[in-house]
Formats: sequence, structure tokens, C-alpha cells
Amino acid sequence: MMRERHFLLAVLLVVLLSFLLKYAAVGPLSPLGYTDVRDFYIPDGGVPYAAVSFEYPVVIALFVYTMSVLGGSLTGYFLLSSLGLAAAALLCAHLLFLTAKGRRIESRAIPFFACSLSLLFFTIYNWDMLALLFTAMALYFADKRKDALASASLALGFCTKLFPALFLLPLLMRRKWMGGIKIICTFVAVFLALNIYFIAASFNGWSYQFTTHSSRGPNIDSVWGIIGLGFPGFSAQISIISFAMLGAAYILLNFRLRRSDYVQACLASLLVFLLFNKVFSPQYAIWLLPFFVLFAPLRRRDFYLLEASNIAVLLTILYWYNSPGGISALLLVSLAFVVIRHLALFNMLRRTGRLALLAAAAILAASLAAFAAYAIMSGPVAKPGIVSLAFDDGLETTYANAYPLMRGYGFNGTAYLIAGNNGTFEGRPEMSDGQVLEMQSGGWEIGSHGMTHANLLENRSSAAYEILGSKQALENRGFAVKSFAVPYGKYDDSVARIVRSQYSSARTSVWGLNNPLSDDLYYLKSVWVENTTKPGDVCSRVYEARDNGLWLVLMFHYVGSSERQYDVTAENFSSVLECINASGITVKTISEAQAIYER
Repeated sequence: MMRERHFLLAVLLVVLLSFLLKYAAVGPLSPLGYTDVRDFYIPDGGVPYAAVSFEYPVVIALFVYTMSVLGGSLTGYFLLSSLGLAAAALLCAHLLFLTAKGRRIESRAIPFFACSLSLLFFTIYNWDMLALLFTAMALYFADKRKDALASASLALGFCTKLFPALFLLPLLMRRKWMGGIKIICTFVAVFLALNIYFIAASFNGWSYQFTTHSSRGPNIDSVWGIIGLGFPGFSAQISIISFAMLGAAYILLNFRLRRSDYVQACLASLLVFLLFNKVFSPQYAIWLLPFFVLFAPLRRRDFYLLEASNIAVLLTILYWYNSPGGISALLLVSLAFVVIRHLALFNMLRRTGRLALLAAAAILAASLAAFAAYAIMSGPVAKPGIVSLAFDDGLETTYANAYPLMRGYGFNGTAYLIAGNNGTFEGRPEMSDGQVLEMQSGGWEIGSHGMTHANLLENRSSAAYEILGSKQALENRGFAVKSFAVPYGKYDDSVARIVRSQYSSARTSVWGLNNPLSDDLYYLKSVWVENTTKPGDVCSRVYEARDNGLWLVLMFHYVGSSERQYDVTAENFSSVLECINASGITVKTISEAQAIYER
């Protein structure tokens, strides 16, 4: 027990350092303190999926909701979330130690888990530690041949981060028919128990966690992102190719390893996923930590190379994102480390001991390369990358500050007006009808942002008035209104049905880029620009849209200040416009982009 206490103490120390890194990093070190956790605070306690758009599975949604309610503030939420993730890390470490002890390799726990850079950087980076805990549970119970508990653990993991579902097939292939049926029934039962309420409450909101990832292009810091640089505009084909390679290699590998150790088959399945999946975020490396502990053939050299190259990718990408205009040299350095990381993963796959898999992978790669050439030559014509600049609330600074700056570049935008206001919104002046008509005649689009900017989910009885009445009122004032912007982002299918009856599109507050080949025009995603948003971050999204044939809708409110959350300074706004102009991306209003979308 003394060894385990030392191990858990070391884990606790690293987790504490991780928290301090995320909580206290400031100034030039601020990218080191980046964490997704902080950005998902739900301030009004809105239920995920039904009242608040949410891109992660239900366990994370419930975790964020609970921490938001109990925390009561952004600081309280973050502290409670950090505490919960730290507890998950300690429990995960305990289960890994017990499993390793049963295999008589517990000495691997400290160097390959407690001393990992991934544990330091990623425990409070995202919510992967929750999924890692369920993975450790599954491995522990599978070693004890407690299949129902192992299957339930995998279902919990799947409802957290999806990737633990990769370990279900290896478990099934090691059991007879009746055992396999028991495993599947347990998995489905746990999945339904966690998800059925949200499916019934808002299927469209719940399914967004799947649609957003299926329509997502390869991220720039993945090997597919590098390939995509050579084939701009073919994000859809890359998605098909990577999925086909992943599926074929996964099935082939599990067939060949069906009589091997369960941990070995799970490791190989995960490596295939990381090698072929179109997205590889740096925090994914933490998924491998249990297998470094439990799979003896993995060597420290493999560990050090993967950890070092992955952290190098993380840091160079974060500093590139946070640099005004981006520093191209940092991106090139990052892409070099992406390649090194991929080679490290491939070498780890080689250590699974199935060299025949390499020959099969080569054959598969050659056949899919032929498929890629065919898809690129004969597939659907790629849509151009598009950016639309949208301005909510009809504030006077749209006319006074944004309009002249954009006119200097020849850009037009979309202004969403609140039809029933009397000239001010939240104490700030709005544009006059004369100003709006001048912008419209100059090429701007005018859309509706509701009659009174009411929360449509809390005021369902007046939703039709807010949506349809505002359109009529704006048209009576001489504006051509085709598009709608959802107030507060509060939106569901019943509200969408009203919007569809009179409008050609609806822009939500769901964060992300839109895929011309698959996304719904009445659930348009957007990237909002706030007082803390760095121009370099926006610029990276502009280039992502340009290089992958995606539609980026940038959402602004007050231009010319940093006093409130949704403000943007004129200087930062000018930097964004300069980046858009330098990128050469097509700039269109919402309706103009829609016309290209539907060709």
C-alpha cells in the first residue's frame, strides 16, 4: 500500500499544479492557462440541449450543468469543476494501480501516469478525465471478467467522450454469444437511461453533439489538416476518406487480435482511431495513459516522444491562435511536430506485435488513395469558403463604426434589428431608419432579431408575434427581411417551425462553422466576437473556413468599446477585417451566402 499511496500523492500533486496552471497563468503565459472548461459555464441554469445548445455528450452536459448550478458564478463553477476532475483523476489512478497490480506491473504506474505531461496539461483542459475514469473502470472490470460492469463503464464513457465505445468490439470478440448479448443489452440500457430524457425533450438539440462533429472539417493541428492544405475545399471528401480508413483498419485489426489480450486490442483500436480520425486535438493524448501503464511492450522512448511532440503541438498552436494575425512560423513548427506525433503513434501500433497489419495498412492506404483521387475528380463541386459578418441589436455603432470600416474593403454585412424598440437597447442608441435604409441601399442585408428581443423558449405564447410580427413590422418600414437571428440563442424545433414559415434562414448562437454539404440553414452556427476575443483567434477561423470550404458567420454587437462582454474595440474589429481581406475569402451577407449554399 505504501507504493500506491506514493503514486496517488504524486498524481494529486500534478493535478494541483494543473489547476494552478489553468487558474493563475496570465500575461504572455496566458495560452498555457487555456481550458475549455471555463468557456462552458451556464449562467442561468438552462437545461443542456433543451434550453442551451451543447456540443458534448450527456455526461459532460450534466457535469457542466451541475457545476454551474452549485457554483453559482463563473469562479465557483470553475473551482467545483476542477475539484470534480481532480477527484476523477485520483479514482482513475487508483483503478489503474489495482489493474496493474493484478498484472504485476504496478511499477509502471508512476512513470507512465503520475509523471506525464498530459496529466499536467489536460486534467483541467477539457472533460477527458471523466472519460478516462470510465475507461479505467472498464479495463479493471474486464480483467475481473465482470462483463456487465465493464459494458456499463464503456456506455458511461461513450456518453462522455465517444471514444470508449471503441473498446466494446474487443470485449464482444472475447465472449461467447450469450455473453455478447448480455454486454450489448447492458450497453444499450445504460445509454438509453442517460439519454432518453434529452432525446424526448429536444431531439434536434440532443443530436447536435453528433451532427456538429460529423460536419466538422479536419483541425489544423492534425495530419489530415496538413493533407487538407494541399486540397483546399475538399473537407467532405477528407471526412469520407478518413472514416473509411478508420473503419476498415479497425475491423481488420480487431479480427487479427481477437485471441490476444483485451488491453492490447483496446490499445490497438485506440491507436487506429488516433491515426486515421480527421480530428486530433492535443488532449486526446491523455487517452493513452492507461495503456502505457498496462501494456508492457510500450517503452519509455515511445512515451517521451509522444508526450514531447504533443505538448509542442499544443503550445505552438495556442501561441499561434493568440498572436495578432497569426505567426506563420509557429504554424509551420506546429505542423512539423504533428508529423512527429503521428510517427510516434504509428511506432506504438507496430509494438502491438502484428507486423502483418502494416502490410494490410499499406494496401488499404493505396486503395483509399485511389478512392481519394476519384472523389476529388468526380465528387460534388466544392463550395468556396465564405465569411458573413452579422451585427445584432441594431446598435448605432454598426452604422457609425462598422459600416465605414467595412465599406473601405468593399464588404457588406447583415444587421439584425429589434423591431419593437424605441431607439435604444440596454441603454445604448440604435440606428435610425434612415441610416438602416442607407446601408441597405449600399448592399447590406437587414434581418430580424425579434420584436422585443424576448427569450423565445420562456415566452412561447408570444413566439409567433416575436418572429412573424417583427418581420412584418420591419418590412412596413421599408426593409427587405429574409433572415432571422435567435435572441439569446434560445431555440428549439417548435420555434424553428415558426421561423421556417416566413424566413429563409435562422442564425443561432451555437458556436462553430457551417458545412455547405450538410448543415441546416435554420440552425446556422456562428462564432461570436467579444471583448476578450483575440483577432488572431478569429483569423484562424477565417483561414479554416477558406481552406475547408466552410461558411463562417462572425457575430458582433457593439463596435467601438470593450466595456461589456459583447463589445469589440474598433482596433480589434479593424484587425479582423484586415485578416479577412488578406485571406482572399469570399465575403457575403447571410442571404447571399445562402444562395451559394443552395446551388
